[in-house]
Amino acid sequence: MVSRTNQFWLVAFFLSKYGFVVEDKTLPPTELGATKWKEAYRMFYESLGNGRTIDAFELSLRNARDTFDSHIVESKRVGWLDNTGKPGYLISSAELVLTQYSQISRVKIWNEIKDLANLELPSYKKREIDDLAVMQNMETATGDRLSLTEGGAKIVISLRYERNIKLRNLAFKIHGYSCVVCGFDYSKFYGKWGEGFAEVHHLVPVSELGLSKRKIDVKNDLIVLCANCHRMIHRKKGITLTIDELKAKITLPVENL
Repeated sequence: MVSRTNQFWLVAFFLSKYGFVVEDKTLPPTELGATKWKEAYRMFYESLGNGRTIDAFELSLRNARDTFDSHIVESKRVGWLDNTGKPGYLISSAELVLTQYSQISRVKIWNEIKDLANLELPSYKKREIDDLAVMQNMETATGDRLSLTEGGAKIVISLRYERNIKLRNLAFKIHGYSCVVCGFDYSKFYGKWGEGFAEVHHLVPVSELGLSKRKIDVKNDLIVLCANCHRMIHRKKGITLTIDELKAKITLPVENL
C-alpha cells in the first residue's frame, strides 16, 4: 500500500474545505476549473500518483477528502463519523495538516499546492489518462507479464513503463501518431477529432530483465500502435506477437486500411 504524503493530505484538505455547493451538488474548488470530482483528482495524478494506478489514486484521494469532511466546519459534506456520531479518526499525518492549516488562508494553501495540479489538462490528455486506466485494469496482479511470441521466443511486456504518461508523450513526440504495423493515422481518418490519439507499446526481451535498473530509451524501447494492432498483438493469452509476426498476418493491402 502506498503511503499518503503530507502533500497528498494537504490537497485532500483543500478539496474538502473549499468544495462548493450548486443546486445541492458539491463541486470541486473553483481554482481547479473542474466540473467533476474525477477531473479534479486526476489533475494531481502525475505529481502525487507515486506508482498507484489511476483508479487507485482517485479512490485514495477521494477517501482522504472524505476523511476531512467531518472535521472541517466549512465542508458541505458530512464525511466519515464514528459510532457515536463524532468526526472520524485521523491518522497523525492528516491530523497534523488539519492543525497546521485550519487557520491559514485559502490563498496561501492554494499557492502551496497549485504547482502539484495540472490545470491545463487538455482533452487529449484526458483521453490518454482514460486509456491508461483501461490498460491498468487489464494488467495482471504482478504487473509485468511473461509471454511467448508465435515463433516461441520468450518476452516480457513491461507495463510499469507504459504507466508513465511523460514517457508516452515523449514516445508520441519522437515517433508520431501513425501505427508502426499498419500505418493507420487517427487524424487522417477522423480529422481533428482523431488528432493526438494512438497507443504506446513496450516489449522487453527476457535477456533485459534488469531493465528497471537502466534508463528507458524511448526511441528504441517504445513504439506507437493503433488500438486494433495493439489488441491483435495481445489477443491470445500467453502469446504476444512481435511486430513482424503481426505484419505477416495482414491480408488486406495496407493502402486499403
